Amino acid sequence: MPYRSVAEFMAERYHTSEDLLIAINSAKTLRSATAHSAIKVPNIRPFLIEKLKHGRTYKSEERLSAQRIVVDTQIKQIYVYTLILPTVQENANGTTKISKAKPQLVASFPITPGKPRFIPVGIWNLKNSVELPIWRYDKQLLETGVRGELSLTIPAGPNNPVGVIWNGLSKSGIGIHGTNNPRTIGRAQSAGCIRLSNWDAVRFPNFARPGAIVEIR
Repeated sequence: MPYRSVAEFMAERYHTSEDLLIAINSAKTLRSATAHSAIKVPNIRPFLIEKLKHGRTYKSEERLSAQRIVVDTQIKQIYVYTLILPTVQENANGTTKISKAKPQLVASFPITPGKPRFIPVGIWNLKNSVELPIWRYDKQLLETGVRGELSLTIPAGPNNPVGVIWNGLSKSGIGIHGTNNPRTIGRAQSAGCIRLSNWDAVRFPNFARPGAIVEIR
């Protein structure tokens, strides 16, 4: 499921919308854009989709698998915390002070949560993480939350409904993933999963890996 146009490709690459690119260039400039064409874009680190690999997985890692993820469906934000371990301080008077372990925020991203009746509120674990996944389109699952017998297999790519990466949870059929429509992030609702823009979703394995605790509330 590739990009539909140069404008769509450049918009996602620079974390923006086609409308903004038209506003700072022109519709004509974008329509005629080809390889090596010069256009104005936001000054931001580009999302390099060409660095991704179909089916590449991210394995457990001691530090990142110990992270705690909080999905706040009310304010449509996902938070990743790391646990700061206790420290021991020897005082001049011979006493010892031991600090408490405490969580520290290391990442936060806007999300689109699932529809209220499908949101799996509770404590889960991150089960897997796969780049450029294929997607099983199941009309019954999307409408009722119950897996159906009939389905279609949607090819991988930026316009795949789950975007460019799938981070599956221990709750079957639910994951933290990308999107084929970044303008809806933080606004619309999905069937039951947690959606991020593709440019945020690809960074997720840098902060959390399979085994991490996921709290959905």
